Amino acid sequence: MTASHELVTKVFSPSALMIDPMEVAALLGYPTGKQVPQKVLTILTELQSRALDLFQPMYQYTIFPIHSIDHEKQTVTLDGIHVFHGEGVAEALRYSTQAAIFLVTLGHPIVEEIERLNRVDVSRGFFLDVLSSVAVENLAEQVHLEIARLVLSQGWYVGHRYSPGFCDWDLTQQRVLFSFLDSPLLSVQLTDHCMMIPRKSVSAIIGTGRKREEMAISPCGNCKRTDCMARREDYMNILYQSEESHGPF
Repeated sequence: MTASHELVTKVFSPSALMIDPMEVAALLGYPTGKQVPQKVLTILTELQSRALDLFQPMYQYTIFPIHSIDHEKQTVTLDGIHVFHGEGVAEALRYSTQAAIFLVTLGHPIVEEIERLNRVDVSRGFFLDVLSSVAVENLAEQVHLEIARLVLSQGWYVGHRYSPGFCDWDLTQQRVLFSFLDSPLLSVQLTDHCMMIPRKSVSAIIGTGRKREEMAISPCGNCKRTDCMARREDYMNILYQSEESHGPF
């Protein structure tokens, strides 16, 4: 596959976001199998309807060749110029020859509503925050799938997505990642401390390679933090099996 360096920017329909109630319940502290109180379910239904009116989901992605990966120096160089630092990102891209970089956001209005609710009704503000977190992760997952379908049509596979702030990957690496994007088109900014505004945004890098079995290998496999909520050791195999059961990408 030849990387085009094209920057794809798209608006996403809020109604296409999938907010898994099980994920919401888990983040609210209700373990699998435990009944969520009806009062909480009523509030969540009300807030989800409000959230869909406020979400302004958009995303960007681009694909660049990987120039080199140096595991001793823990660096990944893209296109011979841009350099990412970190053992985790070097491991995540170990078998990749190209990398997709993406940014997704739910926009400013939903964050403004969360902040407003936090001033007048903390519980509802918290619930809306959780709903939005699940929604933005689903948006990231759907963009991940879009990229997977794109590269698969050219005989390639994608690996796991990896974001600044994960494991040892320093949050300041956001600056390198954002250098590939036109974030003002999405109204997303980085603070001096490399936090994203609006905060319901996700950025990531995804490796692409020829061999599915190599791309399915997760950097989580070498991580000793077995209690990490972001752990996705077999995520890619599950993703591909799920897609194949519904037909080709």
